[in-house]
Amino acid sequence: MKKLIIDAHNISAGGGFAHLFELLAHIDAVEGGRFDTVEVVVSPQTGKKLPKFNKIIVRTPAILDSGLKLSRIFWFLFFYTTLFPQRNTVLFSVGGFSFRRKSTLVLLQNVLPFHLNVRRLYPELTLRLKFSTLKFLYLFSSRFAERILFPSHIAYNSLIHNYPGLKQKSRVVHHGISRNIFLSAPGCLGNRDKIHKKEVIKLLYISVFTPYKRQFNLINYFLISDLDKLGVSLSFVGMISAEDQKKLDIVLDNCQGRGVQYLGHLKFTEMREVYEEHDILVFPSLIESFGIPMVEAAATNMWVIFSNPQFKEIMGINDYQRYSVAESDFCEKIREVIDLHRAGTIDLFDRHLNTGFRTFEDTARETLMYLEEMLQDSK
Repeated sequence: MKKLIIDAHNISAGGGFAHLFELLAHIDAVEGGRFDTVEVVVSPQTGKKLPKFNKIIVRTPAILDSGLKLSRIFWFLFFYTTLFPQRNTVLFSVGGFSFRRKSTLVLLQNVLPFHLNVRRLYPELTLRLKFSTLKFLYLFSSRFAERILFPSHIAYNSLIHNYPGLKQKSRVVHHGISRNIFLSAPGCLGNRDKIHKKEVIKLLYISVFTPYKRQFNLINYFLISDLDKLGVSLSFVGMISAEDQKKLDIVLDNCQGRGVQYLGHLKFTEMREVYEEHDILVFPSLIESFGIPMVEAAATNMWVIFSNPQFKEIMGINDYQRYSVAESDFCEKIREVIDLHRAGTIDLFDRHLNTGFRTFEDTARETLMYLEEMLQDSK
């Protein structure tokens, strides 16, 4: 009996959940490939977001929703030492943690713990201890596991640059977009001219609110640069903590009428309509392991502006050219792009679906093939 176990106990939202959702859908569609049994372990809360599968068994240990960190650690140790079968079983740790060596693949998506200069944005002692602990666990898991998977060369270099000994057992498999969401009917993209007769340029930033993503910095720069007076608006989408929500409410109250708004934490299935209603995706994040919103925006032919030159890799996956890099003054680059549009050099309203883009189906297929290779090698 050949078995695949997917450990996703710490995946709950964002790009990690989108990747997990698409991976499971593909594995279920091909009936587990060469695996006789496929199980996924998620928290009860995450389990509620998943559809019913024909082939995949979804396990939701109640302890994963307890909110107690020590409870999660005890469950994790119990899972690996007691519940985990050893023979003819491949483990895929989507969350990046593993205490098992043989036939184990870890996916490293969280690169923040490996960037000390970015970690300095978090002065709280508890968070510094958390990042140090995560770095230790990711590094231990990567060294201990049989193989390592990365969603980009950006993530790959975050680890391999300082630990070249792990290079031989590492592979990069790029993320993609959802075929069902982004490669279906054209939606409202054909109505761009009607929507924008008043030449309102709509900026969009999609990401979880956290210091290295720089949402509050962007609002400040937007207001100081008076971009709203140029007929520009700025919208945010993403998960936000209660503390940051209070801070954001104060900021939005103080800048009412200046075109800044928060649209909420939306489901990834609702995102295509949001992309279609905006013109430029702005992405001032300092680091990313991938940056799925950049590819999703590009799928709708949206102009993309980002601050980290390394993100060119993400644009290059689909040979996408409608982007700008803002290495210094982010709002000045926004002005530059808008000026080019109004001069007729580029057309921000030229919107259509790029149907040849890489999809999560491609990602899932390549990942499953990699897991099946491990099954073959373990014999």
